[in-house]
Amino acid sequence: MAKKAFIALTSGPDNPEKVIGAFIMANAAFAMDYEVTMWLQSGGVFTAVNGMFERITYKDYDPLEIYVKNFIEQGGKFYLCVCASKARNITEKDLVRNAQIVGAGRAMLDMAESDLVMFY
Repeated sequence: MAKKAFIALTSGPDNPEKVIGAFIMANAAFAMDYEVTMWLQSGGVFTAVNGMFERITYKDYDPLEIYVKNFIEQGGKFYLCVCASKARNITEKDLVRNAQIVGAGRAMLDMAESDLVMFY
């Protein structure tokens, strides 16, 4: 059975360093042969909206777009909090590939099954 990493991201475009940091860690987990799930809650839901991640940059970091594209290519999954998505009028048609809106139970299950859990 593969090792699993669960990364929760509650920050959005207003905190680009934290957003990019979460995706740097996600890609590092892929390099270590982890399956990676990204749980997006609060402002973090914006990072899975089509066209949004291309606009997030921070100082000397590579643009978020590079990390997200690698995340998707590696098979990373995005789960968005249903309440946070509804509060921001985000629907599944707005989302990048590998993203879906789910309830808290899904997040709890994935956390319980993960070998590594990180929060940003």
